[in-house]
Amino acid sequence: MNHLKRIVLILALALCSGGIGFSAWDAAILLEEAIYIEETLGDFDEAARIYQQIADNAESGRPAAAQALYRLGMGYEKRERKEEAMKTFVRLVIRYPEQEELISRIPARINTNVIYTRTDASGAEERVVIGIANTTGTVSGDAKVARVTIQSGALRGTITDASGAVLHGATVFVTNLGSGVATKAITNPSGVYIFPSLQPGTYEIAVEAAGFVRATRTNISLNPGSDISLDIPMEYQK
Repeated sequence: MNHLKRIVLILALALCSGGIGFSAWDAAILLEEAIYIEETLGDFDEAARIYQQIADNAESGRPAAAQALYRLGMGYEKRERKEEAMKTFVRLVIRYPEQEELISRIPARINTNVIYTRTDASGAEERVVIGIANTTGTVSGDAKVARVTIQSGALRGTITDASGAVLHGATVFVTNLGSGVATKAITNPSGVYIFPSLQPGTYEIAVEAAGFVRATRTNISLNPGSDISLDIPMEYQK
Protein backbone atom coordinates (compact mmCIF):
# COMPACT_ATOMS: atom_id res chain seq x y z
CA MET A 1 0.00 0.00 0.00
CA ASN A 2 1.80 3.17 -1.16
CA HIS A 3 1.93 6.53 0.53
CA LEU A 4 -0.55 8.13 -1.89
CA LYS A 5 -3.14 5.48 -1.12
CA ARG A 6 -2.66 6.11 2.56
CA ILE A 7 -3.32 9.82 2.03
CA VAL A 8 -6.49 8.99 0.09
CA LEU A 9 -7.66 6.81 2.97
CA ILE A 10 -7.04 9.57 5.48
CA LEU A 11 -9.03 11.98 3.29
CA ALA A 12 -11.84 9.45 3.18
CA LEU A 13 -11.72 9.33 6.95
CA ALA A 14 -12.02 13.11 7.09
CA LEU A 15 -15.18 12.91 4.99
CA CYS A 16 -16.56 10.30 7.38
CA SER A 17 -15.94 12.58 10.35
CA GLY A 18 -18.04 15.19 8.57
CA GLY A 19 -21.08 12.95 8.80
CA ILE A 20 -20.71 10.59 5.84
CA GLY A 21 -20.78 6.97 7.02
CA PHE A 22 -18.66 4.14 5.70
CA SER A 23 -19.16 0.44 5.04
CA ALA A 24 -17.76 -2.63 6.77
CA TRP A 25 -15.20 -2.92 3.95
CA ASP A 26 -14.11 0.70 4.44
CA ALA A 27 -13.83 0.11 8.19
CA ALA A 28 -11.54 -2.89 7.65
CA ILE A 29 -9.30 -0.88 5.30
CA LEU A 30 -9.12 2.04 7.72
CA LEU A 31 -8.34 -0.35 10.57
CA GLU A 32 -5.42 -1.72 8.55
CA GLU A 33 -4.25 1.85 7.96
CA ALA A 34 -4.48 2.72 11.64
CA ILE A 35 -2.48 -0.36 12.63
CA TYR A 36 0.23 0.61 10.10
CA ILE A 37 0.39 4.15 11.46
CA GLU A 38 0.64 2.91 15.05
CA GLU A 39 3.04 0.00 14.63
CA THR A 40 5.20 1.06 11.65
CA LEU A 41 5.16 4.85 11.79
CA GLY A 42 4.93 4.97 15.57
CA ASP A 43 2.24 7.68 15.58
CA PHE A 44 -0.26 6.49 18.17
CA ASP A 45 -2.13 9.80 18.35
CA GLU A 46 -3.01 9.68 14.65
CA ALA A 47 -3.84 5.97 14.89
CA ALA A 48 -6.04 6.67 17.92
CA ARG A 49 -7.98 9.26 15.93
CA ILE A 50 -8.67 6.69 13.22
CA TYR A 51 -9.59 3.97 15.73
CA GLN A 52 -12.05 6.40 17.30
CA GLN A 53 -13.61 7.27 13.94
CA ILE A 54 -14.00 3.59 13.06
CA ALA A 55 -15.71 2.89 16.38
CA ASP A 56 -18.02 5.89 15.98
CA ASN A 57 -19.04 5.31 12.37
CA ALA A 58 -18.71 1.64 11.48
CA GLU A 59 -21.81 0.10 13.05
CA SER A 60 -22.20 -1.99 9.90
CA GLY A 61 -18.69 -3.35 10.46
CA ARG A 62 -18.91 -4.44 14.08
CA PRO A 63 -15.80 -6.69 14.13
CA ALA A 64 -13.64 -3.87 12.78
CA ALA A 65 -15.15 -1.35 15.18
CA ALA A 66 -14.60 -3.70 18.12
CA GLN A 67 -11.02 -4.32 17.01
CA ALA A 68 -10.47 -0.57 16.77
CA LEU A 69 -11.64 -0.09 20.36
CA TYR A 70 -9.46 -2.96 21.55
CA ARG A 71 -6.35 -1.54 19.90
CA LEU A 72 -7.17 1.93 21.18
CA GLY A 73 -7.52 0.57 24.72
CA MET A 74 -4.26 -1.37 24.47
CA GLY A 75 -2.51 1.73 23.14
CA TYR A 76 -3.67 3.71 26.15
CA GLU A 77 -2.64 0.87 28.46
CA LYS A 78 0.89 0.73 27.03
CA ARG A 79 1.24 4.45 27.58
CA GLU A 80 0.07 4.24 31.20
CA ARG A 81 -3.12 6.15 30.40
CA LYS A 82 -5.07 3.85 32.70
CA GLU A 83 -8.34 5.75 32.96
CA GLU A 84 -8.64 6.16 29.19
CA ALA A 85 -7.82 2.47 28.73
CA MET A 86 -10.50 1.42 31.21
CA LYS A 87 -13.16 3.62 29.61
CA THR A 88 -12.28 2.31 26.16
CA PHE A 89 -12.44 -1.34 27.23
CA VAL A 90 -15.74 -0.72 29.02
CA ARG A 91 -17.11 0.78 25.82
CA LEU A 92 -15.96 -2.33 23.95
CA VAL A 93 -17.70 -4.64 26.44
CA ILE A 94 -20.97 -2.69 26.39
CA ARG A 95 -21.22 -2.07 22.65
CA TYR A 96 -19.85 -5.36 21.31
CA PRO A 97 -20.62 -8.13 23.85
CA GLU A 98 -20.69 -10.72 21.05
CA GLN A 99 -16.95 -10.21 20.45
CA GLU A 100 -16.07 -12.63 23.24
CA GLU A 101 -12.71 -13.74 21.87
CA LEU A 102 -11.53 -10.15 21.59
CA ILE A 103 -12.90 -9.27 25.02
CA SER A 104 -11.03 -12.25 26.47
CA ARG A 105 -7.76 -10.56 25.50
CA ILE A 106 -8.36 -7.52 27.68
CA PRO A 107 -5.68 -7.56 30.41
CA ALA A 108 -7.19 -8.88 33.63
CA ARG A 109 -5.48 -6.09 35.57
CA ILE A 110 -7.85 -3.62 33.88
CA ASN A 111 -10.93 -3.02 36.03
CA THR A 112 -13.73 -3.03 33.46
CA ASN A 113 -16.63 -3.40 35.86
CA VAL A 114 -19.10 -0.60 35.24
CA ILE A 115 -22.55 0.39 36.35
CA TYR A 116 -24.51 2.28 33.76
CA THR A 117 -28.10 3.38 33.31
CA ARG A 118 -30.13 2.56 30.25
CA THR A 119 -33.77 2.98 29.26
CA ASP A 120 -35.82 -0.14 28.58
CA ALA A 121 -38.63 -0.55 26.03
CA SER A 122 -41.24 0.81 28.45
CA GLY A 123 -39.25 3.99 29.07
CA ALA A 124 -38.17 3.00 32.58
CA GLU A 125 -34.56 3.41 33.62
CA GLU A 126 -32.60 0.38 34.75
CA ARG A 127 -29.13 0.04 36.23
CA VAL A 128 -26.94 -2.67 34.77
CA VAL A 129 -23.55 -3.92 35.93
CA ILE A 130 -21.33 -5.25 33.15
CA GLY A 131 -17.78 -6.46 33.47
CA ILE A 132 -15.12 -8.97 32.55
CA ALA A 133 -15.16 -12.25 34.44
CA ASN A 134 -11.66 -13.74 34.68
CA THR A 135 -12.36 -17.42 35.18
CA THR A 136 -8.75 -18.17 36.10
CA GLY A 137 -9.34 -16.39 39.41
CA THR A 138 -6.14 -14.36 39.09
CA VAL A 139 -5.80 -10.62 39.35
CA SER A 140 -2.69 -10.12 37.27
CA GLY A 141 -1.62 -11.04 33.76
CA ASP A 142 -3.97 -11.57 30.85
CA ALA A 143 -7.26 -13.41 31.33
CA LYS A 144 -7.06 -16.70 29.47
CA VAL A 145 -10.83 -17.15 29.50
CA ALA A 146 -13.20 -14.26 29.95
CA ARG A 147 -16.75 -13.44 29.11
CA VAL A 148 -19.24 -10.63 29.42
CA THR A 149 -21.38 -11.06 32.50
CA ILE A 150 -24.52 -9.17 33.39
CA GLN A 151 -24.63 -9.14 37.17
CA SER A 152 -28.36 -8.69 37.53
CA GLY A 153 -31.47 -10.85 37.47
CA ALA A 154 -34.93 -10.74 35.95
CA LEU A 155 -38.35 -11.25 37.47
CA ARG A 156 -41.42 -11.79 35.33
CA GLY A 157 -44.83 -13.43 35.35
CA THR A 158 -48.53 -13.21 34.54
CA ILE A 159 -51.25 -11.68 36.69
CA THR A 160 -54.66 -13.35 36.50
CA ASP A 161 -57.99 -13.37 38.31
CA ALA A 162 -59.19 -16.41 40.22
CA SER A 163 -60.59 -17.96 37.04
CA GLY A 164 -57.28 -17.65 35.20
CA ALA A 165 -58.26 -14.69 33.00
CA VAL A 166 -55.35 -12.30 32.50
CA LEU A 167 -55.42 -8.84 34.08
CA HIS A 168 -54.32 -5.91 31.93
CA GLY A 169 -53.25 -2.73 33.73
CA ALA A 170 -52.49 -4.24 37.12
CA THR A 171 -49.72 -2.45 39.02
CA VAL A 172 -46.84 -4.63 40.18
CA PHE A 173 -44.42 -3.39 42.83
CA VAL A 174 -41.07 -5.05 43.51
CA THR A 175 -39.10 -4.07 46.62
CA ASN A 176 -35.55 -5.07 47.47
CA LEU A 177 -35.84 -6.02 51.15
CA GLY A 178 -32.17 -5.27 51.76
CA SER A 179 -31.92 -1.81 50.23
CA GLY A 180 -35.58 -0.78 50.34
CA VAL A 181 -35.45 0.24 46.67
CA ALA A 182 -38.86 -0.22 45.01
CA THR A 183 -39.70 -0.46 41.31
CA LYS A 184 -43.07 -0.75 39.62
CA ALA A 185 -44.42 -2.07 36.34
CA ILE A 186 -47.83 -2.27 34.66
CA THR A 187 -49.09 -5.51 33.17
CA ASN A 188 -49.54 -5.53 29.39
CA PRO A 189 -52.68 -6.74 27.53
CA SER A 190 -51.51 -10.33 28.09
CA GLY A 191 -51.32 -9.74 31.84
CA VAL A 192 -47.54 -9.98 31.78
CA TYR A 193 -45.16 -7.95 33.92
CA ILE A 194 -41.38 -7.93 33.66
CA PHE A 195 -38.50 -6.45 35.60
CA PRO A 196 -35.59 -7.20 33.24
CA SER A 197 -32.69 -5.99 35.36
CA LEU A 198 -32.82 -6.16 39.16
CA GLN A 199 -29.86 -6.17 41.49
CA PRO A 200 -29.29 -9.51 43.25
CA GLY A 201 -31.03 -9.74 46.60
CA THR A 202 -34.22 -10.76 48.37
CA TYR A 203 -37.42 -9.21 47.09
CA GLU A 204 -41.07 -8.73 47.91
CA ILE A 205 -43.62 -8.39 45.13
CA ALA A 206 -47.04 -6.80 45.52
CA VAL A 207 -49.84 -6.52 42.98
CA GLU A 208 -52.73 -4.05 42.97
CA ALA A 209 -55.71 -3.86 40.65
CA ALA A 210 -59.11 -2.17 40.95
CA GLY A 211 -61.70 -4.53 42.41
CA PHE A 212 -59.12 -7.02 43.65
CA VAL A 213 -57.46 -7.78 46.99
CA ARG A 214 -53.81 -6.74 47.11
CA ALA A 215 -51.62 -9.79 46.55
CA THR A 216 -48.09 -10.17 47.91
CA ARG A 217 -45.24 -12.64 47.69
CA THR A 218 -42.14 -12.24 49.82
CA ASN A 219 -38.63 -13.64 50.33
CA ILE A 220 -38.00 -14.07 46.61
CA SER A 221 -34.28 -14.74 46.23
CA LEU A 222 -32.75 -13.30 43.06
CA ASN A 223 -29.20 -14.23 42.05
CA PRO A 224 -27.00 -12.79 39.26
CA GLY A 225 -28.25 -14.15 35.96
CA SER A 226 -31.52 -15.45 37.46
CA ASP A 227 -34.69 -15.25 35.38
CA ILE A 228 -37.55 -16.03 37.74
CA SER A 229 -41.08 -16.58 36.50
CA LEU A 230 -43.76 -15.94 39.12
CA ASP A 231 -47.44 -15.97 38.16
CA ILE A 232 -49.83 -14.43 40.68
CA PRO A 233 -53.63 -14.95 40.79
CA MET A 234 -55.75 -12.15 42.28
CA GLU A 235 -58.83 -12.54 44.47
CA TYR A 236 -61.90 -10.37 43.95
CA GLN A 237 -62.78 -7.98 46.72
CA LYS A 238 -65.87 -8.99 48.66
